[in-house]
Amino acid sequence: MKAKQVEPKVITVDAILKALENGATSLTAVAKLIGYKSGSSSVIKKIIATVPDIEDRLAINSPKDSPIKDKASEPKPKAVKAGKKAVKAPAVKKSVEKKSAGKTDFQMPDSVPYRASSGYAQVWAILYAFKDKGISKSDLVAKYMAWSKKPEQNAHFDTYVVCSPREDGSCHRSAGKASQSYWVEKQNDWYRLRLIGEDKR
Repeated sequence: MKAKQVEPKVITVDAILKALENGATSLTAVAKLIGYKSGSSSVIKKIIATVPDIEDRLAINSPKDSPIKDKASEPKPKAVKAGKKAVKAPAVKKSVEKKSAGKTDFQMPDSVPYRASSGYAQVWAILYAFKDKGISKSDLVAKYMAWSKKPEQNAHFDTYVVCSPREDGSCHRSAGKASQSYWVEKQNDWYRLRLIGEDKR
């Protein structure tokens, strides 16, 4: 008889983020990259509980016309079950401009390289608003959380992706096409948006 396998790794936001960065296109792939032999339903539930909008992020990683699909990858439930507070996925607002939300409200520039209704676009819009002087990482995350109403762990992930493009062209794969128009200058925890063509240095 086979001995029961011990779960190899703790599921954390960082571990999931790393799996996505390494090209995971399904929940099963995320589980395997974290260190599990397969994507059992309990493991998949834990992954969803840790990063509630993981499926949206996987959709970005997965090419629309890809012929390869992981059969066990799509779990049916989107709600997180008992034990942890269910985190509602923020509703996508059709109108990106808000009328008056004070300092947490930023205009969406026409040049935004992400889908205007996405969280990535909101992060980029904040970077754009501070492109002359830059903004600290903590302030960027705080302003994005106030605008998007996303939980901190998701706000950190979105910020990480949008701020990943470098001057040498390297970036997180989710920022692939967008990175052709900008990169982010980083000095410790101080970030500054650099637009390619307008601000080449």
